[in-house]
Order: sequence, then structure tokens, then C-alpha cells
Amino acid sequence: MAEAPREKRFRDLVKKMGCKVIKFTDPGQDGGPDRLVLTPVGIPIWIEFKDVYEEPRPTQVNYSSQLMEMGFLSIWACDPDRAADLVALIMSSNDPHRFVQMMIDGQKMMVKDDRQI
Repeated sequence: MAEAPREKRFRDLVKKMGCKVIKFTDPGQDGGPDRLVLTPVGIPIWIEFKDVYEEPRPTQVNYSSQLMEMGFLSIWACDPDRAADLVALIMSSNDPHRFVQMMIDGQKMMVKDDRQI
């Protein structure tokens, strides 16, 4: 599935959950995620869709790392259904903010170990 249909499917799925999905571009800086998901539980999620086996560019890894250092969740996904399942899991958590912080901490460890997220 090409990137545009994946993004549309993801947007349709999470809109049904009450989320707002914003197409994101950062003028003057390369590497920003494609979408910002605003959840009804107050959790923003940055998401970049990739083809299966496609590696993020170094600028994307850097941008994502900066977002995580600031306390935001930033993910790459190739499957819109699994990405939407993650959003649903976060929203159904008893403490979504703590859940997201644990995910961010885990991603930071993976980036520092040079393993793919």
C-alpha cells in the first residue's frame, strides 16, 4: 500500500476514536513527521508512515529524537491498522500520560543503542 492510502486509512480509523489528525510540515527544517495526532485524552502523537523495510532518513531520526527529548511520542509505522491500535491502546490506558512516558523512555534507549525503532 502506498503512503497516501496508508495515511488516509490511519486518519479514518483514529478519527472514529475522536482524534484530530493534522498534516504537518515544518518550513525550513527537513525530517519532521507527516502527521500529528491529537487524542481526546490530551496526548499528542507524532507519526511518520514508511514503506515496509524503508529506513528513516538521518534527518527524520534526529527530528524524532528531538521530539522525544522534549517528552513527545514520535513513531514510525508502515501498517495503519497497527498504528491505530497503538493510539487506541494509549487512549484506553488507566494513565495514558505515564504509559506514553514509558514508551518514550523505551524508544530513547533503543535510539541510543543504535537499534531500529
